[in-house]
Formats: sequence, structure tokens, C-alpha cells
Amino acid sequence: METFKSDNSYIRLSKGNADYSFLPNGSIHEFAREPFVITQIPAGLTEEAVGNIYLRVSQADGSRKVYPLCGADADIKASESMLQFERNVEGIACRVTFCPLEAERTEEEDASVWIWNISLSGKGEKCDLVYVQDIGVADRGALGANVLYQSQYLGHHIGETEEGYVIASRQNMDQGGRHPMLQQGSLGCKTIAYATDAFQLYGTESKKHRYPQALLRDCLPSRVYQYELACIALQTESIVLDEERSLAFYGYFLPDCDEPDRQAERSARVKRAWEVLDREAWEGKPVQPLRLNEEMGKAYASEGLEQAELDRLFPVRSLEEYDDGKLLSFYTEHHRHVVLQEKEVKMERPHGHILLAGMSDHKVDKELLTATNYMYGVFASQLVVGNVDSNPLLDATRDTLNLHTQHGIRIYVRMEGKYRLLTMPAAYEMGLNFSRWYYALPNDLLVITASMAFDNAFQLRVESESGKAYDCLFLCSLALAGQGLRMQYDSDKKGLRLRPGEDKPSNLYYPELEYRMALLETQGCFRDDGLLYADGRPRNAGLLLAAAEGSRMNLFISGTLGEKAAVEERIFSPEEEEEKYLEFYASFLADIRFQNAEKGSGLERMNEILPWYLHDAMIHFAAPHGLEQSGGAAWGTRDVCQGPMELFLSTGHLSLARETLLEIFAHQNKALGEWPQYFMYDRYPYAAGDCHGDVVFWPLKSMGDYLEASGDTQILDICMPYRDGEGERILRHIERAVDSIRERMLPGTWLVNYAGGDWDDTLQPARPEWKEKLCSAWTDALAIQVISKLGEQLNKAHGEYAESLLSLAEEMRKDFYKYLVKDGVIAGFILMEAPEQIQYLLHPLDQKTGIQFRLLPQTRSIIAGIVDPDLAGANEELIDRELTFPDGVRLMNRPAVYSGGKSVYFQRAEQAANVGREIGILYVHAHIRYLEAMARLGRGEKLWKGILQVNPILLSETVPNAALRQSNAYFSSSDADVADRYEFSSRFEELRKAEIAAKGGWRIYSSGPGIYLGRIIRDLLGIRISAEHVELNPVLPGELDGLEITVTFWNQTKNIRYRVKNRGYGAAELLAEGKPLSVPKLKDLYREGGIRISREQWLELPRELTLQTY
Repeated sequence: METFKSDNSYIRLSKGNADYSFLPNGSIHEFAREPFVITQIPAGLTEEAVGNIYLRVSQADGSRKVYPLCGADADIKASESMLQFERNVEGIACRVTFCPLEAERTEEEDASVWIWNISLSGKGEKCDLVYVQDIGVADRGALGANVLYQSQYLGHHIGETEEGYVIASRQNMDQGGRHPMLQQGSLGCKTIAYATDAFQLYGTESKKHRYPQALLRDCLPSRVYQYELACIALQTESIVLDEERSLAFYGYFLPDCDEPDRQAERSARVKRAWEVLDREAWEGKPVQPLRLNEEMGKAYASEGLEQAELDRLFPVRSLEEYDDGKLLSFYTEHHRHVVLQEKEVKMERPHGHILLAGMSDHKVDKELLTATNYMYGVFASQLVVGNVDSNPLLDATRDTLNLHTQHGIRIYVRMEGKYRLLTMPAAYEMGLNFSRWYYALPNDLLVITASMAFDNAFQLRVESESGKAYDCLFLCSLALAGQGLRMQYDSDKKGLRLRPGEDKPSNLYYPELEYRMALLETQGCFRDDGLLYADGRPRNAGLLLAAAEGSRMNLFISGTLGEKAAVEERIFSPEEEEEKYLEFYASFLADIRFQNAEKGSGLERMNEILPWYLHDAMIHFAAPHGLEQSGGAAWGTRDVCQGPMELFLSTGHLSLARETLLEIFAHQNKALGEWPQYFMYDRYPYAAGDCHGDVVFWPLKSMGDYLEASGDTQILDICMPYRDGEGERILRHIERAVDSIRERMLPGTWLVNYAGGDWDDTLQPARPEWKEKLCSAWTDALAIQVISKLGEQLNKAHGEYAESLLSLAEEMRKDFYKYLVKDGVIAGFILMEAPEQIQYLLHPLDQKTGIQFRLLPQTRSIIAGIVDPDLAGANEELIDRELTFPDGVRLMNRPAVYSGGKSVYFQRAEQAANVGREIGILYVHAHIRYLEAMARLGRGEKLWKGILQVNPILLSETVPNAALRQSNAYFSSSDADVADRYEFSSRFEELRKAEIAAKGGWRIYSSGPGIYLGRIIRDLLGIRISAEHVELNPVLPGELDGLEITVTFWNQTKNIRYRVKNRGYGAAELLAEGKPLSVPKLKDLYREGGIRISREQWLELPRELTLQTY
């Protein structure tokens, strides 16, 4: 195989420790001061950078024309110390000079500084300037992992000087012990308006045409928006060019900064250096900018579909979503979801889909193919076999506004002599194994389908409905190029094989990793990127073109790690493969279906979302990543023990649960007895170096749950390795873990210390010494639940050890009441200097944090059954009064205090500038655990409403303030639609009244879908399957009286009809053919329980059953 390298002929400047690189077309590539990257996402050779300076010239009719001053449209000169752009627009001579600057240094600040000096000369024209720069300001590795996440912690501080607004953007999240900061402002001209995020500048319609819409308005919004694409824009006052004007914009970067609000002082320092610059020395040599082939045209966004066309394409529609009378989305047959362009342009989060090859229902499959796509014209990105971080063929899409059009696979279609990039379609259809884009072209409909075969093959098809032939370019951006790409073309160049370099990590662990790409039954060939440029010279080994033509074109891709048989290279039918997915997904969920779901009802919504949430749960398990979180690949220890394990046990997949559990135990640390926070579960050895204080309990909980469901005590005698030592029996693994727990008790108590944190990652202690002095009531309740369950399950095989566990759990339960319950309220935490010296945190007595109530200990103590009915009732009342909101239950009654990103008590909770994920304090995972607690108490109305609050289909019918969101993907949080943390705090009570919209958070990558499905099966329907019996113990609202379902396990299908009596819980009676059955009743701490039926008796029962609740 031949190794391919890129010709990176970038323009590079440097000053001190900082490096500034530009693409050959003049666009900014990257500003960096290692290990920090100052800019955000490097632009590609086929696109323009986000960063630019725009001249807006006023016209006679009051409008403005907008011109970018930097880039390939200008004449470019360069030297070792500067880069200069010259162009003439509307008779105005414009010169922009980029120059790293030697600013005054102080003892405490070693800054890297640069300026954009601007000279304008005209004849009385009126204009203004808008400076735009997308910013990263984070460690290179962290920014490369997730731009959106780093932006959430980049706090923007607005200052005002005599020259207008100055913006300092500080990275609040610790970056190797430092907090980098970038200040940007103007010199020689006053800035009168600003923006802080690309969403303010570009708007959601940029997904169609990638143009900053705010430039067409009079003024930038001048409002801090702390969102996920940090981008600073500064607008100057109006300038009349009756003489030559000289002004500048500057950047001032500090690798570490605790005081971002000293803008005026830093601005003055830069201004003094700017004023003494020798501009006469700015002499450079002409640079011939790289220009695209003149046949490369503008992007193409489809027109919408006419009603008649919509009816023709989708005659059967259900669950239609409307806004202002316009149809936005709907469902059709086979659980397919269709989104129209009208919805996509309204949304911040683009619709997307992760395709996944068919996984096994009995073993951990580590060689699955997956690919991500987005509605706005990303037909495949992050296509990868196996490890999504280390093995990708295609790179990931890193922004959500279509600002960067050179990621994944994009398609250009030749129209009227120009190749036009396809962006927004008229409609986007998602099936379980495919995505389909519909583009309305003149007198034609172009249909593009990305599909996955069950056996690990991907196919991208372009098809003209009218049979018209088109000339297309498939532009493939290869992540594999970053690993020393090796390629071998077939003789006709219709196919090729691709591998990483021989010395790369992926080759070390997976030497047989290989991808195959082929054009099947298609006229065309693969070639380099030279076709894209005016000079025809190839430059980027990471850009692969498939040039094809015809009325139907097929691109086939497969990947292998060498562990499975090679996939047959073929054209396949997406619909035929869909049948395999539908059958597998239905079987995996025990063929559960709500039979009497009326059109538009909550039950119809549930029938449609079940396979989609199963799909999300499988991605979380088998290819961990999401639509916003491209990185992952590892199992979070607590995550895999919740979503996947609970799903497998709820659906009776005991073999898969067993294999997963053994894999988890093989990653335990022998010396510590604990598990890493996360670990790669394939050949890659990467894992976290530490863990939060609750992590050790989750594998133990999974083991107890598995033993209860399976009765498989033989697993305890299996010898499994550790991460750091020779293997031992699973029982010895358990003993080491319990020993580590015993060593963590607060002095003089049976309370487990907080260690590195608990489930809420944002509440890690800001003070290291608190790790040993804090106790989380939630962790302690979990610990008691886990140790009790293990004691009960080990009792038959290992009685003496089991008795010691039950004794430990009882001592812990006593101390839970003694120390953690104060004045009838369970504290979120206690800070214990000594047993008699206790401070209560997240409790009414808390005088520090401003937070009085925390959800997690209230719900976990009920789930664990460690509080008596009176305290359980008090917990429920507290949740109703303090934590219940229209969109669900929140983690706390108040958000943590935000003071510019400085940590006092907690880390991320006080650092994040954005209101999202856990920071918005409605994390859906915790809401689902609340539903589990309500089921334990028998609260059917609350359980059903809470289930519907998590179903995104027609969500506004349940959540009145729900903002538009994707209707077939799990969202991990419900986030208040506010600009920043300050507004969130001041308007928090408005959320309770549904006066602020609730937006959907990050999607798919969560243990939530698996837990949610488990709650529907085990709690709502009350079906609990084990190896030798089934329990029926439903919790239903009155409105579901008469509910009928089908369910299949042990190869037998039953129809169950539920009769909901007054209380709606438990099983008062089970009738077969109208006759009551004699079956054992189950006891419950908080309410009447269900019934247990042996496997033998279940198999003898008739198909039709009626269950009557209490």
C-alpha cells in the first residue's frame, strides 16, 4: 500500500510562543500557543474561515452591501512578520494587515498579542466594520474532543472603554491547572455592538446557505449568549470616508488568567504598542492565493415540497407536528420519522441520525460499523468500525450550524455548469437503519439514501426520480489521514482499500483494521482533491473524491478489524435491511406493543418511541457517542451498569447481561478494589486514572441484580483478570471492592465519604480536603441498597460473607438516619470535621451554597427502601413542593451560584457559563430515577406523566413550554431558554410557571434510554422477567384502565389487559379466561405488591390474560 501525505503549504507567522497559520486561500487556519488553541475549528481548503473582517457599505436606499476583506478575493502579500490583504470595493481602497505584536509585558502577564490593522480610503462613503472571530481558548486535546463542551465553559466578560466594547473570554474549566483567556477589542474606532456566539451571528438558517445573517441587520444584538459555538463579533460606529482612516482590531491572549475584567488596562497596553508601530516596514511578497476551480458554485438548498408532492411521497402520516398552522414533522410506517425543512430552520440542534450495524443479543460485539449523518447535507460522518475515537475512516462534524462544510461525506451536484454543494433538503426521512434526503431540483426530485446493512456494510445512494443523469462529486474527508493514511486503488479506480500507517496506535492494537470503498454499478472513479482547485494540483491527502455520473449512483463502504468474516461487496436494499432491524428490535423488547393506542394518544406516542429509544440505548452500549458528543468509545463504569445492564435484565437477555458483567469486572483495579471512571472495553488500554466516590457501587449493584434475575451463582467462581494484576474469582473481586468501601468510612461513623464526587459530575468538590470530609446522602443510600442486595443474593452460596454484608448495611442504615436526616429532611451532603461537628449542605440549614433541597437522596432512599413510609411520604411532598416543574423534576431547588466561573464549593456547577446538561439542573436521567421512586410508592399518575415528559413526540401536549426538538432522539437534559447563568438565576422561578421555554439538550449518548425502557417494562407495565419466574406488579394511572399489550418471552406471546382500580398499583387478581388464578402475592414496603408466576405455570397459561390492580 502507498502512504499518502498532504501538501500543507500554509502561511505561517510566529511571535514568542504563539503561532499563527493561514490557509493558502488567505483564510485563518489556526492561532495557537501550545498547549492551547486560541481559534476554534480549523477551516478546510474548500471553505472560508468563520473569522473575517466585513466592510458594510451604506447604499442610497438605506440598505448595506457586505464585503469580506480577507481571503482569496483579495490581493495577498506576506512576510515573516505580517500578512496583508488588499482589495477595492465600490471605489473604497481597503488594506488589512495582520501582524503579531510585541506589547508591554508585566510581571504577572505574559501575553501573546496580534492586530488586524485596517486602512480605508474613499470619497465620502458611509460604512462600518464588523470583526468576527470564532474562538476555542482551550487545551488542544480538549478542544479537539468537543468544541461545544469547551464553549459551555468559556465565560464572556463585557467591558467598556473609550473605544467601545471589549470582550474578555476566559476558559473557566481547568486546563492542566490554568485558565486561558482571550481579550478582543478595537483601536482607533469605537465599537458600538457585539455578539458572543455564532448562533447570534449566523442564525439557524445558515444551515441552508452558511451566511452570517446578523450582518444584514443594522446592529448586532449586544447581548451575551453563552451557548455552544463561541464566536466574538464587534461592530464599529459608522465611518464617513472623507479622509483615509486607520483603525485596528486586536487579540490579547493569556495562557492563565484569574482576572478577566481588567479590559481597559490591557486595551491601553495594546494601544500604546499599536501607536508606535512602524507601518512603513510592512513590505511583503505577493502570494498567489489558492482559488477553487471556477466550476465550483454556491451551495444549493432545496425549496420546500408542495402539499400534493408531500401527499404523494408520504400518503400515510401520523403524529403530525404543526407550528403556526405549518406542518413540521410526522411519523409514517415502520416507525419512520420525517422532518420538513420548515422545522429544521427553526432549530438550534440539527436533526441527525446515527446508523448502527446489527448488534448481537447475547454477546458484546466490538466490531460494529456506525455512521452519523445530519439533515443539512452531511451524508455520513465519523464512519467507523469498532472504537469510535481511535478507528474512524471519516472525520466527525464539529459544529452544528453547517459553518464547516468539509467534514464527513458531502455531495456536489453539477447544475447549469457549476458543482453545487447540497445543504438543506425539502424533507429528511429517518428509518431505524437509514436516512433519506429529498431535494427538489428543477423538474426533478433527487433522493439520497444513506443506509446500514445489518451485517456491517454502509451504502450511499443518489437517485433521480425522473431518471435524469447528473454529474456528482462525493467529497470524503478522511480522519484516517491523521494516522499516516495508506491507500491502494483498484486497477479501474472504482474501488480502494484504506489503512492507517504502520506506526500508528490503531495499527498496534488492530493491525488488520481496514476499510473498503467502492463505486458499484456506477460510472466514475476515485481521485484526489486536485479537481477542486483552479490549478488542478492535489493538496490534501485527507480529501478523497469519488467522481460519478448517472441517474443512480452507489457508494459502498465496509470496515473490518479482522475478527469477523469479510462483508460481501454488494448493492443492498435499505428497505429489505430495515425488515431485519424491525424484527430484531421488536424481539429485543419482548415484542411489547400497546394494542389499543388511539390516534394521537400518549400510547401511540409510546409505540413509536420505543424502537428509537432502543436504538439509542444500543448506540450507548455498542458504539458510545452521540449527535453532539462525537467522542466516547469507552464505557463509563456507572453508565454501562445502568442503561445497558438494566435494559438487558428487563428484557430477559441474561446471556448478554452476563457477558457485559464479566467485561466490567475484568477492568477492576486490583490494588484499589475500585473501577476507573471509564475504560475502553476493546483492545485499547485507555482508561480514566481515577473515579468518583459512587463508581465502585455500580458493578456490585449490577452483580446483585443479575444474581437475583438469573440465580447464576456459578458466575462467582469464574476467574477474571484485573486491569493491574492476575485474575481471581469474581467473589474475590467483590470482596476487594467491599474492602475499599469499608476503608472510606468517615471517622467514627458508618458513612461513606464523598471521595471524587457522586453521580452529579458538576458537584465535584472545589476543595481537595473535602473529599475525605464530605458525605453524599445519595451515595450512602446507594451503598446501603447495593450491599443489602448483595448480602441477600450471596446468602445461599456464601452465607457467612453474606451475613457480614447484611450487618454492614444495617449499621450504615442506622447512621444514615442519625447523621443525614435532619429536621425531617435528607441533606444533600454533610461536611463532617468530627462526628459531633456537622455542617448540612443542600439542606434548609445550609448557610453556604444558597441551595436547600437536593433531589437525588430523596429518590434513591425510596428506591433503596431504606426510609420508612413516613419519611418516604415527606420526600415525595418535598419533591412536589420544591423540585417539580412543568418539564420534569429538577436536581435542586436552586441552581448553584455563578460568579464569573470561579469555584468556591463545587467545580463544574460553578464554572459552566452555559445553561445546559447538568447545569440546567433537569437532567433526564435523574428524572427517570424519580419515576422509579414514584413507582415504588405506587403513584401511577405521576409515573405516566413523567414518562410522557421524556417522550419527544408531540412533547408540547405534555410540557406546555417545550421548545421544538428532534422527535425521535433521546435528549439528556431540559434546558431553560436563557442567555446565561445570570439570567437563569434571576428568572428561575419563571420556569415553574412555564414562562420560559424548555429546550432539549444533548442527544442519544446516555444511559437514560435504557433505564427509561426498563421503567416502562418493569414499573408501568410491571413485567419483571427472571430465569425461573415472572412477576407482575404494574403502576398505572386511571386513564389507562383497559390498556391492552402484547408481550413475548420464553418463546410465548401473551395478551394482557389491565383493569385499573382505585389505587392503580400491584396485582390484586390475575384472570385467565375470566377465572382468577391462585398465585403467590409479593410484599412491598410502601404498598400492596404484585404476584409471582413460575415459568412452568406461565407457559401453561392461555394467551389472553386480565390483570386487575388494587
